Amino acid sequence: MLSHAGHETVEAASPDEALAIVAANQPPLVIVDSGSDDLAGADLCHRIRQASPETFILQISSTFADDPAAVGEDGHHDAYLVDPIDPRELIAMVRSLLRLQKVEADLRDSEERLLLAQDAAGLAILDWVVDTNTFVHSDNLLELFDIEMDPGAALEPTQLIDRIHPEDIARLIEQFTKTAERSETFETEFRIVRGDGGVRWIASRGRFFLAADGTPQRMLSLSSDVTDRKAAERGNAELASIVATSIDAIVSVDLAGNATSWNAGAERLFAMRAEEIIGKPFRMAFPEVTPAEDDRYRAQLADGGSHEFDIRQKLRDGETRDLWVTSSPMREADGRVIGSSFILRDVTPQKQREDHVRFLMRELTHRSKNLLAVIQAMARQSLTSGLPPEEFVRRFGERLAALAGSHDLLSSVDYKGASLMELIRSQLNHYEDLFGSRILLKGVDVLLRPEAAQNIGIALHELSTNASKYGALSNDTGTVTITWGFSETTPRRFQMSWRETGGPPVAAPTRKGFGTIVMDRTTGTGMGGKSAVTFEPTGVVWSIDVPASGAALG
Repeated sequence: MLSHAGHETVEAASPDEALAIVAANQPPLVIVDSGSDDLAGADLCHRIRQASPETFILQISSTFADDPAAVGEDGHHDAYLVDPIDPRELIAMVRSLLRLQKVEADLRDSEERLLLAQDAAGLAILDWVVDTNTFVHSDNLLELFDIEMDPGAALEPTQLIDRIHPEDIARLIEQFTKTAERSETFETEFRIVRGDGGVRWIASRGRFFLAADGTPQRMLSLSSDVTDRKAAERGNAELASIVATSIDAIVSVDLAGNATSWNAGAERLFAMRAEEIIGKPFRMAFPEVTPAEDDRYRAQLADGGSHEFDIRQKLRDGETRDLWVTSSPMREADGRVIGSSFILRDVTPQKQREDHVRFLMRELTHRSKNLLAVIQAMARQSLTSGLPPEEFVRRFGERLAALAGSHDLLSSVDYKGASLMELIRSQLNHYEDLFGSRILLKGVDVLLRPEAAQNIGIALHELSTNASKYGALSNDTGTVTITWGFSETTPRRFQMSWRETGGPPVAAPTRKGFGTIVMDRTTGTGMGGKSAVTFEPTGVVWSIDVPASGAALG
């Protein structure tokens, strides 16, 4: 009968055979007909239910019975019919049971898919019945909120509230109150404090459903842990702030060499706004980059490594800058390199300072060698002068002090040169009150080369010492006139003289003293020109005539 109705059937001759078929095939429906032995039929239904819980069971009973176990009313079958059976009734019942079985199977599949999706998304379900203040929830809600419960125990509202961060409770209550009044969907994020003290971020989305009188009746929500996302957002925000405020240029470039990001530091360094360069070749920032340099940068982009290097390039503003550059690969989640990020720092001032320090070190070495040579000559000449030890120490000390004065003047301007005016005043500083009256300076200030300043300084010391002992500065009326300037010849020459008048009568010495020798060797021969000391009746005259290039800067 069922076969004629289009159903595939298998008959079993005994209960054991029936159980074997059910266990092997898990059929959607089993019809149990045990004849007049209803209790045996009920037992077989029970055994089938154990073997295949999802199989529907239709029991054929011989009679209506008061004993539920006799007709399977204890839950071991899904329906029963009483002999004699109307074929149409049997077919209708079978069709109804098969449809119901399919609906339940589909429902189970949907529930399984929902659970899979819920687990994959990390979503926890909460159904709050407001009137009774009770909860229905998914198992992972307890794990999400770190709540431990005894099996079968009901979740209490306080268990959830106690987990919410104290600083977020008031905000959540206010938000829930507003959305509950309007039955609107809510989305919120809040913190919970787990049992171990750890703080986690939870994102919830849900809705309140209202009763007919407008009061909240039920709330359904989905919640998930978004701590990692919040940390990433915070990290991205911090990184964005650092990039935006960095004084360095920070640039991202894709594998084609086109700029994909351009911070404010890059706008300042390259004098290019972000909208002028993003999507265009990064090399546009370097107007004079050579093909070889461009190829090298592209190779570094492609090799996926980190690099650090220095470059010197003319930029858009026409200035040549020294740049310190670091590059790091940008990767997709699967590890593929998609470009590079660059940090570029203008180190031009630093390079200039380094160059200046190197210059000063070279100059210091050179000056030290010259000073030692002069000191050696001074010591040798002083020792052969036949002076008593005390006089030797005094005079030698004075000459060292004169050298130190010239050296101090040069070091104060980083050995770039010295003002002749300042040099004269430093060597004659003990006659400060005589400048303008008995010490007359005639000439426009000149910036002397370091070597010239040192040599002229020694000469001025010797001349002033002799003048204070024997010449124009040894009385109250004598004068010293210091004159200097440049000749009109080509090439130009620097000329300087010291002329004494009004002092005691002067007589030429019988031999050259150390001062005369030093003045001749240092200021004349030492500067590539000539010097002379004459003892005229009116006073001592010293003069030099040297190439301007050997004496002055500029």
